[in-house]
Amino acid sequence: MTPSNEAASLRGENSPWETNVIIDESRNRIRERLREELEQVCWALTRILGRQSRWSGFADLSDDPNIRGAKPFRCDIVINAILASQAERWRTLIHEMLHTFSEGYQPLDYMAFRGWEEGVVEQLQRTLRPAVLAELGINLDEAVFTAVETDHEYEEYVRALEEMRESLGEESLRFFSRLLAVPIRDRRQSVFEQGMALPTVRRRAFLGAYSSGDAILKTGTRR
Repeated sequence: MTPSNEAASLRGENSPWETNVIIDESRNRIRERLREELEQVCWALTRILGRQSRWSGFADLSDDPNIRGAKPFRCDIVINAILASQAERWRTLIHEMLHTFSEGYQPLDYMAFRGWEEGVVEQLQRTLRPAVLAELGINLDEAVFTAVETDHEYEEYVRALEEMRESLGEESLRFFSRLLAVPIRDRRQSVFEQGMALPTVRRRAFLGAYSSGDAILKTGTRR
């Protein structure tokens, strides 16, 4: 034992080394609990969507305050270390796990059609969350999540897609789960072709929603 550690021990204090061990052990426990929760979310979504996840099974924590959650293209899942112990983490766990079910989740396609991925995944998260949490036996007030979602960074993407969906007259879960199964690069064309098959009057309404919505999904700003 070094003199400094011995003195700390005699005073009943933790040495810097001991403190780091405690912090590391705490992070490991959080990381393991997070991985178990993600496994449960993955199982629930597999059953609901009827699709297979590409999640690697690896979960990690991030200290970056700008990251709530992330799914690197190697299919790990990363969650903010502070958020990982808060109730609202469940919306992020579901959102990031949904990316692992997304067809054609490749770097170039994601960068080119980011809104067509994040908007689809975010709205599916909101739609499926009650069923997923119920399946896991988790009972939380929706206000925990709606406070975050009111001004969410993907809100414009969600609204743009919702306007297209409403103009198509398609039920929400069907529309978004179907798009999740379409490769990211083909989603805008898939929706366009669906709209062009509508009767003339409805097609005109669709084209208005599609034109403004596609601009948002590409740029993130409403024209």
